[in-house]
Amino acid sequence: MTFFYSHRQDRSGGGLLTGIPKTAAGRIMPTSFSDHTNLEILAIEIHFNNHKFIIVNLYAPQGLDIQQAKSFFEPSHHFEEFQPSPSNVGF
Repeated sequence: MTFFYSHRQDRSGGGLLTGIPKTAAGRIMPTSFSDHTNLEILAIEIHFNNHKFIIVNLYAPQGLDIQQAKSFFEPSHHFEEFQPSPSNVGF
């Protein structure tokens, strides 16, 4: 796997992580979200088998209006937060 990550800017710990297969190519994309918000965002552009798609990790600790966020990322799929244990993800 190839991992892409972002660290929290204003405190220790946490951050976002996205893993893609080594057979895919990926890059971190710049976003239009302000660095002065409490949102954490990690957008990855992926190329795989002649297809291009984007995976966006977005964490909003105080909540987020998902309808507003979707306007930036159409079409989109919404997955709720989960807390995997290291044994569940192969670490």
